[in-house]
Amino acid sequence: MSVFKNLEMAPPDAIFGLQQQFLADTHPQKVNLVMGVYRGEDGKPYCLPVVANVERAMAQDKTLNHEYLPITGMKDVCEAAKTSIGK
Repeated sequence: MSVFKNLEMAPPDAIFGLQQQFLADTHPQKVNLVMGVYRGEDGKPYCLPVVANVERAMAQDKTLNHEYLPITGMKDVCEAAKTSIGK
């Protein structure tokens, strides 16, 4: 007997529903703004040069530990955000 047998299916995700509508649309000049992914003229994902530069710099920075942040986030960033509110 499964402990999951009485679970109800969650409602469909609205964002993915919009993506499905986009994929079903046959208009030749449609533009997908749903997922926030830039795409080139060829329809393939396009990485902004600034993002590629930062990714390269982070990959080469041996001082970064690449660990997940704690649930409370990065302390310095949280503090900066709190002090900037209202300025």
